[in-house]
Amino acid sequence: MKTNSVLDGQYEIQTFRTVDLTEKQFSSVVEQIKEMYLWFAPDSTENDMHERLRQHKEACIDVLIRADTGECCGFSVYYTEQFGEKRIMFRGGTIVRDRSRGLYKELLHHSVSPEEQDFVVAMTQNPRVYEALRSLSARGIAYPAHEIKNPEEIKIIAQAFCKAPGLNPESMIVPEVYGSIRKDQEFKLVKDHSVEKFFADNLGVDDGFLVVVPLH
Repeated sequence: MKTNSVLDGQYEIQTFRTVDLTEKQFSSVVEQIKEMYLWFAPDSTENDMHERLRQHKEACIDVLIRADTGECCGFSVYYTEQFGEKRIMFRGGTIVRDRSRGLYKELLHHSVSPEEQDFVVAMTQNPRVYEALRSLSARGIAYPAHEIKNPEEIKIIAQAFCKAPGLNPESMIVPEVYGSIRKDQEFKLVKDHSVEKFFADNLGVDDGFLVVVPLH
């Protein structure tokens, strides 16, 4: 486990590589994030949590905790994989309770590096998350985008890394992928209202976008 302090020492991010964890250590991590996981997806079982955290043989887990109390405030699961000549990070879930404090972005920037990855892939139905993902790009772009056609490379990456059925590579919409999860509107307040409109015009209540972000 590696630990880094963030936001002037108010929080810590503990990073685990699942391949390095014993069963006892893995169970301890599950217990640490369990309350946060169920807050976001109350119908989840412990088996769901195990599968999400071990979605890849080289998955990493970042656990965000308050430095003063040890309370878990969020976590993310991700892995980086070679895909042809490119390095792709797939983010298989990021849950943060107090996003207004910049904690979501802290988790993103903690793990994403343009020196180590070429693209970041994540699924979301939240325009605010889309804005945060787009901010990773040196060119300020994420796919899909309003009135921008997805390049062929982006569609190939999307099809290779999407874990849910039904992806439309032209629109990047994954239908009915979000069921029993929190959909609090305060989490979806955005600065760019064109992004808010793009999501509202294209996604049903349980749909999501598979987002691909070129870092360079």
